[in-house]
Amino acid sequence: MQTTVGQLMVNEVLPEDLQDRDRVLDKKGISNLLREVAQKHPEKYREISHRLNQIGWRASQESGGYSFGLRHMQKSKYAIESRKDLQNNLDKILGDEGIDDKTREAKIIKLVSAIQQAQQDPIYDEAMAADNPLAYQVLSGSRGNKMNLASLLGSDLLYSNHRDQVIPVPVLRSYSEGLTPAEYWAGTYGARKGVMATKFATQEAGFLCLGLGTLVRMADYTVKRIENVQVGDTVLGASKDGMTFPVRVSACFDNGVREVSRYRFRVGKSRNGFEEIVATEDHNILAKMKRGRPGTPHGDKNSILEPTKLPLRGAG
Repeated sequence: MQTTVGQLMVNEVLPEDLQDRDRVLDKKGISNLLREVAQKHPEKYREISHRLNQIGWRASQESGGYSFGLRHMQKSKYAIESRKDLQNNLDKILGDEGIDDKTREAKIIKLVSAIQQAQQDPIYDEAMAADNPLAYQVLSGSRGNKMNLASLLGSDLLYSNHRDQVIPVPVLRSYSEGLTPAEYWAGTYGARKGVMATKFATQEAGFLCLGLGTLVRMADYTVKRIENVQVGDTVLGASKDGMTFPVRVSACFDNGVREVSRYRFRVGKSRNGFEEIVATEDHNILAKMKRGRPGTPHGDKNSILEPTKLPLRGAG
């Protein structure tokens, strides 16, 4: 048998049917593993997730983890080159006296928006090739994502204000370089929006109003059927931005028989793995939508398969 010490430690805490000597436990691998645990051994989810967390803590303490230094925060070479072209195009727009301010702002936003998403993969790939610990943090899922890495080694480029309106002040410098006064001013709106999102996160979580038997993820990552959720329990809520947080249940109620829809979502890239949620039309669902035909499990709209009437249970 050929494997690693890490694989042996992980397999030691897993049920026999989930043990795998070749598993890659990056962000996606960990997510898939915990999903399997929740589906096949829900009663052991809390214990297993805790023991896996202990393995990660021990490994990071004894190996140094993903510690990084100043050299790892140097601006990306890709970002430096792409900013030169971006700055030239911005200068042309700013120097065009034949357009009004509203048109100029729209052109700036369109130009910079196209680059904002495109920079994430090249900067991540460059950091991985350089064995940058910050990129390994993203790969492992321990902290941040490609967008955060691009902000640190590239730049944020654009911010939105508290009304979700894009501010036409491009931020071309990275946090490691330091922002100009104008860029810092634009950034304060983004920071303010982040604070507001946290403040109102519980309000955004809203009410759970689901068909009887639907499983609800609790704050400790165990699951309960909606009818078994009680006042005082803490469920796992989520904001529109994908931030998850614990929400304490303040009331439970039976909603009677109401018309609901069955939402079906594909799990990752799996061909046969699906999750279904039965809920009222106004129930908020946090999911990643991809391109496709509306009405299909991978469509770009909620996949409403069949309106029907079912008894509902609610918690708020």
